[in-house]
Amino acid sequence: MQYYFSAKSNTLDYNDNKRYDKILSKLESLGHENTNYVHMDLNSKKYKMIQNYINKNEKTVLDLQLEYLLSSDALICDLTVPSTTVGFQIATAINSKIPCLAIILQDEYNNTDELDPIVLTKEYYGLLKYAKISDLDELDEIVNQFILECVERPYKFNFFLPLNTHNTIARHARKSGKSKSELIREIIDNYIEKNKDKIQ
Repeated sequence: MQYYFSAKSNTLDYNDNKRYDKILSKLESLGHENTNYVHMDLNSKKYKMIQNYINKNEKTVLDLQLEYLLSSDALICDLTVPSTTVGFQIATAINSKIPCLAIILQDEYNNTDELDPIVLTKEYYGLLKYAKISDLDELDEIVNQFILECVERPYKFNFFLPLNTHNTIARHARKSGKSKSELIREIIDNYIEKNKDKIQ
């Protein structure tokens, strides 16, 4: 899974930055890739490539952050320390039907008991999940469950077809013994597989 990691980025608190590193390392160990270059190793090849891309295309940081957020499979954020920027990115993701996982870590440095329990239970169309944890080892199960419930779940997508296209699909569906929706999904999946290098 390609995820966009979001967290309060202007913090000077050592424990905040240490927590971000632990979350990113844990997600990387689970085989997931972070697309937000703000939280990448400054010496990494990918970070330098992105910086070069920004300079060549005269893009702003906001332009690039939105581009990477909207092309990711999910948004995973640290809400242990509240941030308006993270809130904006959550709203942007939900509006674009990108599932979000908000992690709230409670340890010796952070006490989140004062958070409003109503806020913690809102899930916004099934796209936003909160995980209040005391140990980062809990992330394994939480992330896997999040992927099953949100990232890999089917989403309803309605659109109109020209009559000739509809009739062609209906005819092929009857011949193959599949429903029209099954055939359309198969066509889309085959197109994505064939053109995955162009549409990443």
